[in-house]
Amino acid sequence: MTKLSPDTSHREPSLKGAHNGMKSISVVLPTYRRPDLLEGCLRSLMTQTFPATEIVVGCRSNDEASIQLISRLSQQSGGVLRAAVVGPHDNLVRSMNAALESTSGYFVALTDDDAEMPDDWLERLVLFFDDPLVGGVGGKDIQATNPGEAEKVGKVQWFGRIVGNHHLAVGPVRDVEVLKGVNCCFLGDELRAIGFDQRLLGTGNVANWELGVCFRFLRQGFRLVFDPSVAIVHHTGPRHDGDTNCRGGFNGPAHADSIFNETLLLLEHLRWPQKIAFTLWWSLIGTRAAPGLLQYARLVLLQRDPFGAWERFRFTFKGRQRAYKI
Repeated sequence: MTKLSPDTSHREPSLKGAHNGMKSISVVLPTYRRPDLLEGCLRSLMTQTFPATEIVVGCRSNDEASIQLISRLSQQSGGVLRAAVVGPHDNLVRSMNAALESTSGYFVALTDDDAEMPDDWLERLVLFFDDPLVGGVGGKDIQATNPGEAEKVGKVQWFGRIVGNHHLAVGPVRDVEVLKGVNCCFLGDELRAIGFDQRLLGTGNVANWELGVCFRFLRQGFRLVFDPSVAIVHHTGPRHDGDTNCRGGFNGPAHADSIFNETLLLLEHLRWPQKIAFTLWWSLIGTRAAPGLLQYARLVLLQRDPFGAWERFRFTFKGRQRAYKI
């Protein structure tokens, strides 16, 4: 495990009350056929200075290795750890909903099976909930394969472009509009009432599900707080469901699903003038990852790969178009 050593000196005086009145905290995470990574994640969760009252892993029934691992580690955890098993063809959202529905914690922390946490991860997350307006808190996910720094993190620009950069974050604690699912925590009752949006598409992985949760919290008047020093290690393990996007490859149908999810949730979140600007932006410009007409032309010129650029443009448009039909 990569050693984490964020500067916590500015937090030290507050750690005496870090258990937030000793309120309970649950941890929810999905997994699929990554038992080696899952074991590292679970062992880091079982040594927290603010212990979770329950750790619930959403599993598919055909992932026997992960289910057996959870059963074995559950005995070592004193029953704190358990699996929520769904069908073999259920996706990440169904898996996470099954896990979430079985929780009872005042707080619910969310992560992925390819993450490892420092021992004070949960303790530091709950610090911020002393403010009753805070509905969610998140931090940085350190990725060895994606180094760099960025100060703009977790924002939705006025015309609808989403700026993530959570793995590159530097700077002070700040309010954001988007937290990343690998490193975040929410008020439990509110999160259970919201759930994970089952309209979202994905045969295995369901990209951009965080937007549905974060936007609902914002619309209810809550703050979302991001602290780059509350850092975890994110190993970005391989996916075994065909979705190679963000893993060095390109899967057209999975990309279309991701774009559909993003577009659907943005159209519900943005106001009408912003929706018009968003439509013009994505269709005419877009980004390299999700190109509009101008970015498509740019990709053709820069990469000299007309077919690859066309496939990315085609599946982007397909996902956008499908969201507008809802």
